[in-house]
Amino acid sequence: MLTNMRVAPIVGLLTFVTILSGCENKEAAKEHGAPKVIVSLPIEKEVQDTKVFTARLDAVSSVDIRARVSGYLQSVKFQSGAEIKKDAPLFVIDPRPYQATYDQAKADLDIANAKAKFQDADLARNKKLVATNAVSVEDYERSVAAAAEATASVGSAQAKLEKAKLDLDFTNVTSPLDGRISRNYITEGNLVSADVTLLTTIVSEDPIYAYFDIDENTLLMFKKLLREAKVKADGGSVKTPIRLELQNESGFPHLGSLDFVDNKVDSGTATLSMRADFANPADPNGHRIFNAGLFARVQIPASDKYKALLVAERAIGTDQSEKFVYVVNDKNTVEYRKVELGDLYDGMRVILSGVQAGDRVIVNGLQRVRPKMQVQADVLSMEEAVHPVSAKIGVKEATPVEKKSDKKPSESHEKK
Repeated sequence: MLTNMRVAPIVGLLTFVTILSGCENKEAAKEHGAPKVIVSLPIEKEVQDTKVFTARLDAVSSVDIRARVSGYLQSVKFQSGAEIKKDAPLFVIDPRPYQATYDQAKADLDIANAKAKFQDADLARNKKLVATNAVSVEDYERSVAAAAEATASVGSAQAKLEKAKLDLDFTNVTSPLDGRISRNYITEGNLVSADVTLLTTIVSEDPIYAYFDIDENTLLMFKKLLREAKVKADGGSVKTPIRLELQNESGFPHLGSLDFVDNKVDSGTATLSMRADFANPADPNGHRIFNAGLFARVQIPASDKYKALLVAERAIGTDQSEKFVYVVNDKNTVEYRKVELGDLYDGMRVILSGVQAGDRVIVNGLQRVRPKMQVQADVLSMEEAVHPVSAKIGVKEATPVEKKSDKKPSESHEKK
């Protein structure tokens, strides 16, 4: 009995110590176990809604090169796939038959000129003689007709000579425009038929067209912007900025302008064809960005410019069909915010509703937090948060506004 009376206080004391120790451990866990997250303040920026469509690039000019005279192909004067200039030599068709025809036509012209000269002299002589009745009127009229016939023969011979000269010139096939040439489809020694045989093709390269189709809703929206003078019209063609990106690009880095809108909507597809042109200059090495036939994406304006809040795309979560962000309040507690999204700009998404300008939005560490959870928040600017390399959990980043210390560097160092 005495032993039990002595043991009871000891057991009670141990129980109290155990409970106290457990409470301290829970507080320590609560203090040191809060997950670390990176938060950023939304950016307020002037933006403009856009629509994106798939486009196909095409050359402004495209030419099928065919021979204008028949003959055997003598030589090829270009390198396949090269960029060429206007009037550059491409093919040579055997010119010898055409040279002979030209020489004959030239000789025929000389004969015609000689006959015409004789007939003119005869007419002048008979004109004087008919006045004195030395020749009959009939002979005079016959000389007038002969002189006219000789003059006509000169004209005919001259035309034949010019035709022969053209045929001779056509044996040298040249480029009708600046552009990039394809391969030669016919090799040397083959017979070429005039206006039939396709020798090669050439496409222009600068500028280049982008063709795309827009749906009816976008068309109606675009007409509304046109009526409100938010886009410009010039000569029936809408002039408005159009941006383009290729398959391996992002951010629509190329700027062009809309220069053609078709005159009717396709009833089968309910779309309207449009075209934009883009500059395609060569770099110092002679390379160009665009090629005819490439797929691309074009971005056209869909609203007037307005101010909006933007957050990093990576800060947005998906809850079934809804979008949300996590916001850290002034008590470092996570709050769930349902948001309505707008367009994407440089890796940042427009937030139409659900977030205020001063909210601290979690941009890194979403997977480790839940609503009403306590967190440790480090601040990072939203521009830096767009790039994952600069936002690392557990690393203290520079805040958007650093508070300067009132103490001198020496005093701070001494206190450390």
